[in-house]
Amino acid sequence: MSSRETLISALSEAAVIEHSITCQYLFAAFSLKTHPSEGGVDWVGLERIRGWKAEILAVARQEMAHHGMLCNLLLVVGGAPQFQRPSFPHPARLCPPHATFDLLPFSGEALSRFVDYERLHAPDPAAAGRPAPPTTLGELYRLIREALVHIDHSNPRLFIGPAEHQITNQELRIRQGQFDVDLAAATDVASAVALIDRILEHDHHARFVAIQRELDELRRRDPSFEPARPVARNPRVHAPPAADGPATLIRHPLTRAAAELFNAAYAVMVLMLTRLYGRSNETEGEVDGLLRTAFFPLMTAVIRPLGEVLTHMPVVEGAPAPTAGPCFELPPNLQLQPFKRGAWVYLHEELQEIAAMCGALRTGLDEAGEPWAAAVRPRVALLHENFERLAANFEEHMGLRREYAQHMLKRIRERC
Repeated sequence: MSSRETLISALSEAAVIEHSITCQYLFAAFSLKTHPSEGGVDWVGLERIRGWKAEILAVARQEMAHHGMLCNLLLVVGGAPQFQRPSFPHPARLCPPHATFDLLPFSGEALSRFVDYERLHAPDPAAAGRPAPPTTLGELYRLIREALVHIDHSNPRLFIGPAEHQITNQELRIRQGQFDVDLAAATDVASAVALIDRILEHDHHARFVAIQRELDELRRRDPSFEPARPVARNPRVHAPPAADGPATLIRHPLTRAAAELFNAAYAVMVLMLTRLYGRSNETEGEVDGLLRTAFFPLMTAVIRPLGEVLTHMPVVEGAPAPTAGPCFELPPNLQLQPFKRGAWVYLHEELQEIAAMCGALRTGLDEAGEPWAAAVRPRVALLHENFERLAANFEEHMGLRREYAQHMLKRIRERC
Protein backbone atom coordinates (compact mmCIF):
# COMPACT_ATOMS: atom_id res chain seq x y z
CA MET A 1 0.00 0.00 0.00
CA SER A 2 2.29 2.74 -1.27
CA SER A 3 0.12 5.16 -3.25
CA ARG A 4 -2.70 7.60 -2.62
CA GLU A 5 -5.01 5.41 -4.69
CA THR A 6 -4.39 2.26 -2.65
CA LEU A 7 -4.70 4.19 0.63
CA ILE A 8 -8.07 5.65 -0.43
CA SER A 9 -9.24 2.17 -1.48
CA ALA A 10 -8.25 0.70 1.91
CA LEU A 11 -9.94 3.52 3.87
CA SER A 12 -13.09 3.09 1.76
CA GLU A 13 -13.15 -0.66 2.42
CA ALA A 14 -12.77 -0.08 6.17
CA ALA A 15 -15.64 2.44 6.03
CA VAL A 16 -17.94 -0.07 4.29
CA ILE A 17 -17.13 -2.72 6.91
CA GLU A 18 -17.68 -0.34 9.85
CA HIS A 19 -20.98 0.82 8.31
CA SER A 20 -22.17 -2.77 7.85
CA ILE A 21 -21.19 -3.76 11.39
CA THR A 22 -22.98 -0.72 12.84
CA CYS A 23 -26.22 -1.71 11.09
CA GLN A 24 -25.96 -5.24 12.52
CA TYR A 25 -25.54 -3.90 16.06
CA LEU A 26 -28.52 -1.56 15.67
CA PHE A 27 -30.69 -4.36 14.26
CA ALA A 28 -29.95 -6.61 17.25
CA ALA A 29 -30.60 -3.79 19.74
CA PHE A 30 -33.93 -2.87 18.11
CA SER A 31 -35.12 -6.50 18.41
CA LEU A 32 -34.96 -6.59 22.23
CA LYS A 33 -38.22 -6.79 24.18
CA THR A 34 -39.44 -3.97 26.42
CA HIS A 35 -42.44 -5.39 28.33
CA PRO A 36 -43.44 -8.66 30.06
CA SER A 37 -46.58 -8.80 27.90
CA GLU A 38 -44.33 -9.83 25.00
CA GLY A 39 -43.70 -13.17 26.74
CA GLY A 40 -40.51 -14.96 27.73
CA VAL A 41 -39.40 -12.19 30.10
CA ASP A 42 -40.30 -10.73 33.50
CA TRP A 43 -39.50 -7.33 35.00
CA VAL A 44 -36.26 -8.62 36.54
CA GLY A 45 -35.09 -9.95 33.17
CA LEU A 46 -36.13 -6.71 31.46
CA GLU A 47 -33.77 -4.75 33.71
CA ARG A 48 -30.90 -6.85 32.37
CA ILE A 49 -32.21 -6.49 28.79
CA ARG A 50 -32.32 -2.69 29.13
CA GLY A 51 -28.69 -2.75 30.19
CA TRP A 52 -27.74 -4.89 27.18
CA LYS A 53 -29.58 -2.58 24.82
CA ALA A 54 -27.82 0.47 26.25
CA GLU A 55 -24.46 -1.26 25.85
CA ILE A 56 -25.09 -2.32 22.25
CA LEU A 57 -26.35 1.14 21.27
CA ALA A 58 -23.30 2.73 22.90
CA VAL A 59 -21.02 0.44 20.89
CA ALA A 60 -23.01 1.23 17.72
CA ARG A 61 -22.52 4.96 18.31
CA GLN A 62 -18.79 4.43 18.69
CA GLU A 63 -18.76 2.43 15.46
CA MET A 64 -20.53 5.37 13.80
CA ALA A 65 -17.74 7.58 15.12
CA HIS A 66 -15.18 5.16 13.63
CA HIS A 67 -16.96 5.50 10.30
CA GLY A 68 -16.96 9.27 10.67
CA MET A 69 -13.23 9.38 11.37
CA LEU A 70 -12.56 7.21 8.32
CA CYS A 71 -14.57 9.70 6.24
CA ASN A 72 -12.46 12.51 7.74
CA LEU A 73 -9.32 10.68 6.66
CA LEU A 74 -10.71 10.01 3.19
CA LEU A 75 -11.50 13.69 2.81
CA VAL A 76 -8.06 15.02 3.75
CA VAL A 77 -6.09 12.55 1.61
CA GLY A 78 -8.08 13.42 -1.52
CA GLY A 79 -10.84 10.82 -1.45
CA ALA A 80 -14.60 11.07 -0.97
CA PRO A 81 -16.66 10.10 2.10
CA GLN A 82 -17.81 6.48 1.80
CA PHE A 83 -21.41 5.76 2.84
CA GLN A 84 -22.54 3.39 0.09
CA ARG A 85 -22.58 -0.35 0.84
CA PRO A 86 -24.41 -3.48 -0.37
CA SER A 87 -27.76 -4.46 1.12
CA PHE A 88 -27.97 -7.35 3.57
CA PRO A 89 -27.06 -10.10 3.32
CA HIS A 90 -23.82 -9.38 1.52
CA PRO A 91 -20.35 -10.94 1.38
CA ALA A 92 -18.21 -10.17 4.43
CA ARG A 93 -14.65 -9.02 3.89
CA LEU A 94 -11.90 -9.39 6.50
CA CYS A 95 -14.20 -10.83 9.17
CA PRO A 96 -13.45 -14.57 9.22
CA PRO A 97 -14.95 -17.07 9.73
CA HIS A 98 -18.13 -15.29 8.54
CA ALA A 99 -18.75 -15.42 4.80
CA THR A 100 -21.62 -12.92 4.85
CA PHE A 101 -22.81 -9.94 6.87
CA ASP A 102 -26.33 -10.68 8.13
CA LEU A 103 -29.00 -8.81 10.07
CA LEU A 104 -29.77 -11.04 13.08
CA PRO A 105 -32.01 -10.46 16.10
CA PHE A 106 -30.37 -10.45 19.52
CA SER A 107 -29.33 -14.04 20.23
CA GLY A 108 -26.40 -16.22 21.14
CA GLU A 109 -25.55 -16.48 17.44
CA ALA A 110 -25.58 -12.70 16.99
CA LEU A 111 -23.42 -12.16 20.08
CA SER A 112 -20.89 -14.74 18.89
CA ARG A 113 -20.60 -12.82 15.61
CA PHE A 114 -20.18 -9.52 17.44
CA VAL A 115 -17.45 -10.99 19.65
CA ASP A 116 -15.67 -12.14 16.48
CA TYR A 117 -16.02 -8.75 14.78
CA GLU A 118 -14.51 -6.93 17.73
CA ARG A 119 -11.73 -9.47 18.21
CA LEU A 120 -10.79 -8.97 14.57
CA HIS A 121 -10.51 -5.19 15.06
CA ALA A 122 -7.24 -5.67 16.93
CA PRO A 123 -4.14 -6.10 14.73
CA ASP A 124 -2.08 -9.26 15.21
CA PRO A 125 1.31 -8.20 16.70
CA ALA A 126 2.97 -11.14 14.96
CA ALA A 127 1.95 -9.75 11.57
CA ALA A 128 3.74 -6.40 12.03
CA GLY A 129 5.75 -5.54 8.94
CA ARG A 130 4.20 -8.33 6.89
CA PRO A 131 3.39 -7.01 3.38
CA ALA A 132 0.85 -9.74 2.55
CA PRO A 133 -2.77 -8.73 1.84
CA PRO A 134 -4.78 -8.32 5.08
CA THR A 135 -6.92 -11.19 6.29
CA THR A 136 -8.75 -9.32 9.09
CA LEU A 137 -10.07 -5.82 9.70
CA GLY A 138 -7.38 -5.27 12.30
CA GLU A 139 -4.70 -6.11 9.75
CA LEU A 140 -6.27 -3.66 7.31
CA TYR A 141 -6.01 -0.92 9.94
CA ARG A 142 -2.37 -1.84 10.58
CA LEU A 143 -1.58 -1.51 6.88
CA ILE A 144 -3.47 1.81 6.68
CA ARG A 145 -1.44 3.13 9.62
CA GLU A 146 1.84 2.05 8.02
CA ALA A 147 0.78 3.46 4.64
CA LEU A 148 -0.01 6.89 6.11
CA VAL A 149 3.54 7.14 7.47
CA HIS A 150 5.19 5.71 4.35
CA ILE A 151 3.26 7.79 1.80
CA ASP A 152 3.63 10.98 3.81
CA HIS A 153 7.40 10.41 3.88
CA SER A 154 7.58 10.06 0.10
CA ASN A 155 4.84 12.53 -0.82
CA PRO A 156 4.78 15.88 1.02
CA ARG A 157 1.38 16.62 -0.57
CA LEU A 158 -0.50 13.65 0.89
CA PHE A 159 -2.96 15.85 2.82
CA ILE A 160 -4.63 17.77 0.00
CA GLY A 161 -8.28 17.77 1.05
CA PRO A 162 -10.19 20.54 2.86
CA ALA A 163 -9.40 19.86 6.52
CA GLU A 164 -12.07 22.35 7.61
CA HIS A 165 -14.81 20.12 6.12
CA GLN A 166 -14.14 17.28 8.55
CA ILE A 167 -16.81 16.54 11.15
CA THR A 168 -15.74 16.55 14.80
CA ASN A 169 -17.42 16.89 18.18
CA GLN A 170 -16.99 20.64 17.83
CA GLU A 171 -19.18 20.73 14.69
CA LEU A 172 -21.69 18.46 16.41
CA ARG A 173 -21.65 20.78 19.44
CA ILE A 174 -21.15 17.94 21.88
CA ARG A 175 -18.47 17.33 24.49
CA GLN A 176 -15.80 14.69 23.94
CA GLY A 177 -17.33 11.33 24.79
CA GLN A 178 -20.88 12.72 25.01
CA PHE A 179 -23.35 10.15 23.59
CA ASP A 180 -20.29 7.85 23.31
CA VAL A 181 -19.11 9.91 20.32
CA ASP A 182 -15.51 11.04 19.97
CA LEU A 183 -15.00 12.41 16.48
CA ALA A 184 -11.62 14.00 15.76
CA ALA A 185 -9.94 15.51 12.70
CA ALA A 186 -6.67 14.88 10.85
CA THR A 187 -4.40 17.60 9.49
CA ASP A 188 -1.05 15.82 9.21
CA VAL A 189 0.45 12.35 9.51
CA ALA A 190 0.64 12.45 13.31
CA SER A 191 -3.05 13.32 13.75
CA ALA A 192 -4.03 10.85 10.99
CA VAL A 193 -2.22 8.01 12.75
CA ALA A 194 -3.84 9.13 16.02
CA LEU A 195 -7.28 8.64 14.42
CA ILE A 196 -6.44 5.04 13.51
CA ASP A 197 -5.14 4.43 17.02
CA ARG A 198 -8.32 5.93 18.46
CA ILE A 199 -10.44 3.54 16.40
CA LEU A 200 -8.42 0.58 17.65
CA GLU A 201 -8.37 1.54 21.33
CA HIS A 202 -12.08 0.90 21.98
CA ASP A 203 -12.42 -2.52 23.65
CA HIS A 204 -15.86 -3.55 22.45
CA HIS A 205 -14.82 -7.20 22.51
CA ALA A 206 -14.91 -7.39 26.31
CA ARG A 207 -18.33 -5.72 26.42
CA PHE A 208 -19.90 -8.30 24.11
CA VAL A 209 -18.24 -11.19 25.95
CA ALA A 210 -19.80 -9.90 29.19
CA ILE A 211 -23.28 -9.77 27.61
CA GLN A 212 -22.76 -13.26 26.19
CA ARG A 213 -21.93 -14.65 29.64
CA GLU A 214 -24.90 -12.93 31.26
CA LEU A 215 -27.27 -14.33 28.62
CA ASP A 216 -25.92 -17.84 29.13
CA GLU A 217 -26.33 -17.53 32.91
CA LEU A 218 -29.93 -16.26 32.67
CA ARG A 219 -30.86 -19.08 30.29
CA ARG A 220 -29.23 -21.61 32.59
CA ARG A 221 -31.46 -20.40 35.41
CA ASP A 222 -34.56 -20.12 33.23
CA PRO A 223 -34.53 -22.05 29.91
CA SER A 224 -37.71 -20.23 28.82
CA PHE A 225 -36.03 -16.80 29.00
CA GLU A 226 -36.24 -15.15 25.56
CA PRO A 227 -35.05 -11.53 25.40
CA ALA A 228 -35.73 -10.83 21.72
CA ARG A 229 -38.83 -10.64 19.55
CA PRO A 230 -39.24 -13.30 16.82
CA VAL A 231 -37.55 -11.07 14.25
CA ALA A 232 -36.78 -12.52 10.83
CA ARG A 233 -33.24 -12.85 9.56
CA ASN A 234 -32.26 -10.35 6.83
CA PRO A 235 -35.68 -8.76 6.18
CA ARG A 236 -35.86 -7.26 2.70
CA VAL A 237 -38.20 -5.15 0.58
CA HIS A 238 -36.41 -6.22 -2.60
CA ALA A 239 -35.38 -9.83 -3.20
CA PRO A 240 -31.57 -10.20 -3.13
CA PRO A 241 -29.50 -12.19 -5.62
CA ALA A 242 -29.58 -15.84 -4.56
CA ALA A 243 -25.80 -15.93 -4.23
CA ASP A 244 -25.80 -13.34 -1.43
CA GLY A 245 -27.43 -15.63 1.14
CA PRO A 246 -30.83 -16.30 2.73
CA ALA A 247 -33.17 -13.33 3.21
CA THR A 248 -36.78 -12.79 4.28
CA LEU A 249 -38.98 -10.93 1.81
CA ILE A 250 -41.55 -8.73 3.56
CA ARG A 251 -45.01 -9.42 2.10
CA HIS A 252 -47.46 -7.85 4.55
CA PRO A 253 -48.56 -4.61 2.82
CA LEU A 254 -48.42 -2.40 5.93
CA THR A 255 -45.10 -3.84 7.08
CA ARG A 256 -43.72 -3.44 3.59
CA ALA A 257 -44.84 0.21 3.57
CA ALA A 258 -43.08 0.74 6.93
CA ALA A 259 -39.90 -0.92 5.63
CA GLU A 260 -39.94 1.24 2.50
CA LEU A 261 -40.41 4.29 4.72
CA PHE A 262 -37.39 3.27 6.80
CA ASN A 263 -35.25 2.73 3.69
CA ALA A 264 -36.26 6.12 2.30
CA ALA A 265 -35.39 7.91 5.56
CA TYR A 266 -32.11 6.01 5.81
CA ALA A 267 -31.19 6.96 2.22
CA VAL A 268 -31.94 10.65 2.86
CA MET A 269 -29.80 10.57 5.99
CA VAL A 270 -26.92 9.09 3.98
CA LEU A 271 -27.35 11.75 1.28
CA MET A 272 -27.25 14.50 3.90
CA LEU A 273 -24.12 13.08 5.53
CA THR A 274 -22.46 12.78 2.12
CA ARG A 275 -23.31 16.41 1.35
CA LEU A 276 -22.06 17.49 4.77
CA TYR A 277 -18.62 16.00 4.17
CA GLY A 278 -18.57 17.07 0.51
CA ARG A 279 -19.85 20.61 1.04
CA SER A 280 -18.35 23.50 -0.92
CA ASN A 281 -19.64 27.03 -0.42
CA GLU A 282 -22.31 26.37 2.20
CA THR A 283 -22.89 29.11 4.74
CA GLU A 284 -22.49 28.46 8.45
CA GLY A 285 -26.29 28.45 8.78
CA GLU A 286 -26.68 25.88 6.00
CA VAL A 287 -24.07 23.58 7.55
CA ASP A 288 -25.86 23.92 10.87
CA GLY A 289 -29.14 23.04 9.14
CA LEU A 290 -27.63 19.84 7.75
CA LEU A 291 -26.18 18.90 11.13
CA ARG A 292 -29.48 19.57 12.90
CA THR A 293 -31.34 17.37 10.40
CA ALA A 294 -28.94 14.55 9.54
CA PHE A 295 -27.29 13.68 12.83
CA PHE A 296 -29.61 13.77 15.80
CA PRO A 297 -33.20 14.20 14.55
CA LEU A 298 -32.99 11.62 11.75
CA MET A 299 -30.91 9.17 13.78
CA THR A 300 -32.71 9.42 17.12
CA ALA A 301 -36.22 10.61 16.28
CA VAL A 302 -36.68 8.56 13.09
CA ILE A 303 -34.21 5.70 12.49
CA ARG A 304 -34.35 4.21 15.99
CA PRO A 305 -38.12 4.41 16.67
CA LEU A 306 -39.06 3.28 13.17
CA GLY A 307 -36.57 0.41 13.34
CA GLU A 308 -38.10 -0.70 16.64
CA VAL A 309 -41.65 -0.38 15.27
CA LEU A 310 -40.76 -2.74 12.42
CA THR A 311 -39.78 -5.48 14.91
CA HIS A 312 -43.44 -5.55 16.06
CA MET A 313 -44.87 -5.86 12.52
CA PRO A 314 -45.46 -9.26 10.85
CA VAL A 315 -43.63 -10.34 7.72
CA VAL A 316 -46.74 -11.92 6.16
CA GLU A 317 -50.49 -11.52 6.59
CA GLY A 318 -52.28 -13.93 8.90
CA ALA A 319 -49.25 -14.80 11.05
CA PRO A 320 -47.99 -12.69 13.99
CA ALA A 321 -44.49 -14.15 13.66
CA PRO A 322 -41.89 -13.82 12.39
CA THR A 323 -41.77 -10.07 12.59
CA ALA A 324 -39.76 -7.74 10.38
CA GLY A 325 -37.03 -5.26 11.22
CA PRO A 326 -35.13 -2.41 9.58
CA CYS A 327 -33.77 -3.54 6.21
CA PHE A 328 -31.04 -0.88 5.83
CA GLU A 329 -31.43 -1.11 2.04
CA LEU A 330 -29.81 1.65 -0.03
CA PRO A 331 -30.47 2.30 -3.73
CA PRO A 332 -27.53 1.03 -5.82
CA ASN A 333 -27.15 4.40 -7.58
CA LEU A 334 -27.64 6.77 -4.66
CA GLN A 335 -26.40 10.15 -5.88
CA LEU A 336 -26.69 13.70 -4.63
CA GLN A 337 -27.01 16.85 -6.69
CA PRO A 338 -23.50 18.36 -6.99
CA PHE A 339 -24.85 21.92 -6.79
CA LYS A 340 -25.93 23.37 -3.49
CA ARG A 341 -29.34 24.78 -4.35
CA GLY A 342 -30.34 21.68 -6.30
CA ALA A 343 -29.27 19.53 -3.37
CA TRP A 344 -31.35 21.53 -0.88
CA VAL A 345 -34.47 21.43 -3.06
CA TYR A 346 -34.06 17.71 -3.77
CA LEU A 347 -33.54 16.82 -0.09
CA HIS A 348 -36.50 18.96 0.97
CA GLU A 349 -38.74 17.24 -1.59
CA GLU A 350 -37.54 13.85 -0.31
CA LEU A 351 -38.37 14.82 3.29
CA GLN A 352 -41.84 15.94 2.20
CA GLU A 353 -42.37 12.66 0.31
CA ILE A 354 -41.27 10.66 3.35
CA ALA A 355 -43.70 12.60 5.56
CA ALA A 356 -46.48 11.75 3.09
CA MET A 357 -45.45 8.06 3.13
CA CYS A 358 -45.63 8.07 6.93
CA GLY A 359 -49.07 9.73 6.79
CA ALA A 360 -50.31 6.96 4.49
CA LEU A 361 -48.89 4.31 6.82
CA ARG A 362 -50.59 6.01 9.76
CA THR A 363 -53.93 5.88 7.93
CA GLY A 364 -53.42 2.22 7.06
CA LEU A 365 -52.73 1.36 10.69
CA ASP A 366 -55.83 3.28 11.80
CA GLU A 367 -57.91 1.07 9.51
CA ALA A 368 -56.19 -2.21 10.46
CA GLY A 369 -57.86 -4.50 13.00
CA GLU A 370 -54.87 -6.57 14.16
CA PRO A 371 -53.70 -6.16 17.79
CA TRP A 372 -50.12 -5.40 16.74
CA ALA A 373 -51.38 -2.46 14.64
CA ALA A 374 -52.98 -0.86 17.68
CA ALA A 375 -49.72 -1.32 19.60
CA VAL A 376 -47.54 0.54 17.04
CA ARG A 377 -50.12 3.17 15.99
CA PRO A 378 -49.20 5.84 18.62
CA ARG A 379 -45.52 5.65 17.77
CA VAL A 380 -46.17 5.93 14.04
CA ALA A 381 -48.39 8.96 14.70
CA LEU A 382 -45.49 10.60 16.55
CA LEU A 383 -43.12 9.66 13.71
CA HIS A 384 -45.48 11.34 11.23
CA GLU A 385 -45.32 14.54 13.27
CA ASN A 386 -41.51 14.27 13.47
CA PHE A 387 -41.20 13.88 9.69
CA GLU A 388 -43.39 16.90 9.02
CA ARG A 389 -41.40 18.95 11.52
CA LEU A 390 -38.10 17.83 9.96
CA ALA A 391 -39.24 18.88 6.49
CA ALA A 392 -40.41 22.27 7.76
CA ASN A 393 -37.24 22.88 9.77
CA PHE A 394 -35.02 21.93 6.81
CA GLU A 395 -36.97 24.27 4.54
CA GLU A 396 -36.45 27.13 6.98
CA HIS A 397 -32.76 26.41 7.73
CA MET A 398 -31.86 26.29 4.02
CA GLY A 399 -33.76 29.47 3.17
CA LEU A 400 -36.12 27.59 0.86
CA ARG A 401 -39.28 29.01 2.40
CA ARG A 402 -38.20 32.56 1.57
CA GLU A 403 -37.05 31.46 -1.88
CA TYR A 404 -40.34 29.71 -2.63
CA ALA A 405 -42.30 32.78 -1.51
CA GLN A 406 -40.21 35.05 -3.75
CA HIS A 407 -40.66 32.65 -6.67
CA MET A 408 -44.44 32.60 -6.24
CA LEU A 409 -44.60 36.41 -6.02
CA LYS A 410 -42.58 36.65 -9.22
CA ARG A 411 -44.98 34.28 -11.02
CA ILE A 412 -47.99 36.25 -9.77
CA ARG A 413 -46.50 39.51 -11.04
CA GLU A 414 -45.71 37.95 -14.41
CA ARG A 415 -49.30 36.76 -14.78
CA CYS A 416 -50.64 40.19 -13.87
